Amino acid sequence: MKKVLFILMFVCAAMAIQAQNVEEYKITKKGFIFKGKEIKMGTKFTSTAFQNKFGKSDKEIFEPGGSFLDYQNGGISIFFSPESRIEGIHFLLNKIKRINLQGIIIEKGDTYYSIRKELEKKKIHFTVIESVHPQSNSSDITLELDYSGYNQFNIMKVKIYFTEDKRKEIRLLQYYAEEI
Repeated sequence: MKKVLFILMFVCAAMAIQAQNVEEYKITKKGFIFKGKEIKMGTKFTSTAFQNKFGKSDKEIFEPGGSFLDYQNGGISIFFSPESRIEGIHFLLNKIKRINLQGIIIEKGDTYYSIRKELEKKKIHFTVIESVHPQSNSSDITLELDYSGYNQFNIMKVKIYFTEDKRKEIRLLQYYAEEI
């Protein structure tokens, strides 16, 4: 019985530590920091090579337009072109504590208005896209930024999506390469 209690306490402690280990990410001018290493957009990786270097993904999907690795516990999905170049990453803000977008700290719970205010303060150009959904009587707001110019393959873009409710909290941040 003592062994069972000890094992149960150990498992609970490990789960508590894991719950506190919320990921924080940083987006740089050329890519993003993942597991302490900078990954540049356009870098070629096979799925196997990426997972060998950065850890096994929770899900791997191959499609004609490319593939992606889903790290559900980390709250991210990494997208690859058909040529195996990294071309984008999605950050799910319900699983991530913080994203540093070149000095703009975006945290779970931030709203459309707070992020817009930070972008205006830093004089970062952005476009507001509002989609109205008549069936649900709601709207979806997206902020789109041309980000940090060019890398050798693409124009870098950031899209920030918000919830459809009155709070308009951030729900998803996409950082991706758009072909030149």
